[in-house]
Amino acid sequence: MIAMDQSRCNHSHINEEGIYAREEGWYMLKGLEAAMITIDLSHIPEDMIYYEHYRLAIFVRPSRCDIEQCDTNRNLLGADEEFPCRQPLLLPEWFNATSTPKNQIFNMTIYALDDVVFKIEFHILHGLWLAAAPYFENTAKIQIYTPSRAKILNK
Repeated sequence: MIAMDQSRCNHSHINEEGIYAREEGWYMLKGLEAAMITIDLSHIPEDMIYYEHYRLAIFVRPSRCDIEQCDTNRNLLGADEEFPCRQPLLLPEWFNATSTPKNQIFNMTIYALDDVVFKIEFHILHGLWLAAAPYFENTAKIQIYTPSRAKILNK
């Protein structure tokens, strides 16, 4: 296949394929790249308590996790490894603690040892705070850094 035909085949038209809602918000990191995530929650009301009214969820694909299930008699079955894991990453205990203030600007970093895609979500856990969901829109800024001394292929 010549390069001209290949570039035409790889180009999608918006009328052929649109953006699916489930694909929105996912970011790709190639191996050895880092994503610097800055989240600004300084405008969130102080009455909103983290992990009681809302929580941060970071999903990464591909990932693995152990899921424990019970049988019909409520006996615990052995942990099964699920791939890909549909659960968010476990955040550190100090971050999940309610004593750590969240209504401020904070930074996180995701390092990719292999190619991954990730998504950041905020989950409202208390129904009385559903009206505050728009406060969480456009609160994250993501900058992707590629190693400068590594040999990058297919850039």
